[in-house]
Amino acid sequence: SLVDGISIAGNGKLLFTLDIPLHHPGDIKLAGSYHFVDNQINPGPHIPSLDKANGILNFTDSEIRMGNVNAQFLGGPVVVNSTPMPGGGMRLSAIGKVNLDNLHESSESRSLGASRLWMRQLRGSTDWRAAIDIHNKLVDVSVESSLLGITSDLPEPFSKTATDVGPLRFERKATGLGKDVLNLSYGGLVTAKIKRLQDDAGNYHAERGIVNFGMTSGILPEKTGVSVNGTLPRLNLDQWRSLLNQFNDRPESSLNLTDIDLHIGALDFQGKRINDIALNASKEGDLWHSTVTSREIKGGVSWEFAGNGKVVARLRTLVMPAASPANPDLVMQTQQQEKNLPALDVTADSFIVGEKPLGRLELIASPQEQSWRVEKLHITNSDSSLIAKGIWQSRTIPPRIQASITLESSDIGQFLTHLGYPDRVKRGSGKLEGVLSWHGSLRSVDYPTLSGSFQVKARRGQFPKFEPGIGRLFGMFDLRALPRRITLDFHDVFSEGFGFDDISGDVRIIRGVAITDDFRIEGPAARIVMKGELNLEAETQKLHVRVTPSLGLATPVVGIVSKALQNPTRSNEYNVTGTWADPTIIKTPRHMQESRDHEQ
Repeated sequence: SLVDGISIAGNGKLLFTLDIPLHHPGDIKLAGSYHFVDNQINPGPHIPSLDKANGILNFTDSEIRMGNVNAQFLGGPVVVNSTPMPGGGMRLSAIGKVNLDNLHESSESRSLGASRLWMRQLRGSTDWRAAIDIHNKLVDVSVESSLLGITSDLPEPFSKTATDVGPLRFERKATGLGKDVLNLSYGGLVTAKIKRLQDDAGNYHAERGIVNFGMTSGILPEKTGVSVNGTLPRLNLDQWRSLLNQFNDRPESSLNLTDIDLHIGALDFQGKRINDIALNASKEGDLWHSTVTSREIKGGVSWEFAGNGKVVARLRTLVMPAASPANPDLVMQTQQQEKNLPALDVTADSFIVGEKPLGRLELIASPQEQSWRVEKLHITNSDSSLIAKGIWQSRTIPPRIQASITLESSDIGQFLTHLGYPDRVKRGSGKLEGVLSWHGSLRSVDYPTLSGSFQVKARRGQFPKFEPGIGRLFGMFDLRALPRRITLDFHDVFSEGFGFDDISGDVRIIRGVAITDDFRIEGPAARIVMKGELNLEAETQKLHVRVTPSLGLATPVVGIVSKALQNPTRSNEYNVTGTWADPTIIKTPRHMQESRDHEQ
């Protein structure tokens, strides 16, 4: 062993002289040299060894000197020199070139331990220099590099190209046995100061510290724990979680993270993007408390890490975030993360989806052994309420969702206006109730596997213009179940409007095909009966529609009276086929209608 903790292995040439005075045995003098010949120098645990070391080490009984010792270190060449330090000890100076591509392929990378996971995100080569001071068994280290030539695949803000310069400086100052302080600065982006202690197993843990983004590190905080402060233009938490999950321990447990005060321009989380977010959070035990202000979220959020975790949020505003920009690996990562969703207890006074204010949100959900159960989903406003509950069998193959829903509206017209469909219906009250299931995730409905049934009822409203037709009937519940627009030859009965007294119907869905046998609209001007099917995936239909005029017209309509008097009970029938966007409507010939009526 050269000094405590540093050992040399291999063959070499040793020359030394030993002077032992016969009359003064205490005045022994030792001097000599050792010639490294492809030796291996092991600096100690968690530090890669120096391989193929060649050069000369000179020593006396009081000091050691190395001059131009050449070796391989971190996949590239390094030259090491040493000089004695005043008061004892030794300084090692090293200048080298790291080649990470070579390092990844070498056995040397195994000595990096957990750091190997981080190093795998880096490629290329760059120059570096270091100084190591050894005194009284304590070791101080400083390392500097421009990182020019290194490509980083780490998530933002630590991603970089080979041509980017990112000045890096790292310092480790020993403050005692098993104690040190780390200082880090990188490219003006982040600075950190961490005080660490060594446990009985020889592992270091952060006692207290500060990490600053976009500013210089302040003094170490007095209280235990590490705080993170500053400003970040962007943070992709999905990518960081995927990387950090490769470690056995949660990062905040080893780092002892206790406080966060950050402003983030764009935060990507669970496949969604949150913009202009100010996050102030503190940790108590295993529970994080935070206040969040952003374009999408405003309020208080608590996160408990035990098990899958639990999120409790009391929000003033919750705007459903837009999807994160496309990322080749993001979909797979997010789907995997969805299987480990935490328990949720969320309320939001204002819940907005796609710029549409839906009202107040209450959501209670929790994970189970093979599923994630929504115990309560309640969205209410002044004119409607949606109640849903269900279960997502996230760990079955394939995953499956089953949900029951009840939607009630005291003013259908106002409800549709909230959804962004004004002037579709005036007034009216209604209810939709049913059960639906499909394969896949919560993120979207898989129409080819969609099955279930629901019932629709509505009373006392009016379609201001009936020309858009059937699509609006189900459109008032914002379903994708019927055509977006169909123009039927109803002007001889309805003209520019149609009031209804009752709407009722049962709909079955089998593998993405919606089927109805008796969907009825009763109004003072006419009765409409529809039956047939709609393919929700292909967006096609096969419908038969019968329209029967009524004598009890509630409102005078130009052109109706004369036709009604001629044959007040004559029905018109239509076959509707083709696509939703461009339907084909064929009026059934009168003789066929009369023949069907006679049979009935």
